[in-house]
Amino acid sequence: MARVPLVDSRVYDSDRSSFREFLVSAWRRAQILLFFSAHPQLIAVLLLAAPRVAVSDPRFRRALVMLGAGSAALLVTTFLSPHYAAPGVAIAVVAVVQALRHVRLWRWRGRPLGRRLARFLVFVSLAAMLVWPLGIAAPQAPGYGRDRARLVRRLARSGERHLLIVRYGPVSRFDVEWPKKPEWVYNGADIDSQPVVFAHEVSPDADRALVEYYSDRRLWLFEPETDPPKLTAYPSTGG
Repeated sequence: MARVPLVDSRVYDSDRSSFREFLVSAWRRAQILLFFSAHPQLIAVLLLAAPRVAVSDPRFRRALVMLGAGSAALLVTTFLSPHYAAPGVAIAVVAVVQALRHVRLWRWRGRPLGRRLARFLVFVSLAAMLVWPLGIAAPQAPGYGRDRARLVRRLARSGERHLLIVRYGPVSRFDVEWPKKPEWVYNGADIDSQPVVFAHEVSPDADRALVEYYSDRRLWLFEPETDPPKLTAYPSTGG
């Protein structure tokens, strides 16, 4: 399968066009990570405590270095989904707990300001944990996720094996416009065993190679951006 293009590589090349584009892309990734963390108050306490605590607490310093290195690695990737940051959650918890331990000792004019601040941050975090599932459980607007699953089930019931070549509309800025498009092209780990395989329409030569590889499948052209999405027999590549 290494020679068969299932993804349009232009999506991943755009971030390398200039240093400015790289910085814009890195900032957009940082926004994604901050939004999906759902706990900006804990990020704030890390930034607040880091200058003082990093000097005096080696455990916090090590956790902060690992967290910073992991975050930097995510910012330079060619593509980012929020779940990519999941392995760093444990380190983030260590850093936040250590920061809170130090923050709670802060005093201002003899008053235990740090203790109150730490309690407030913990309360806000617990409240956020209760609110976050409500957003997930809220009724979702009709979207491509359910429509895609419904389409896969309908085709799989036929007993045949299918290849859907997905045609998207043109975009002028792949790095800006493409991430906003619902992505239909993804497959199981063992692609060849899937009853329904999705692939991007890339170029005549690349599409021909894909069709030849999957010559035992029924071929479809899928246009998800039409209203409604259109599924038609794939044009013959003969001649």
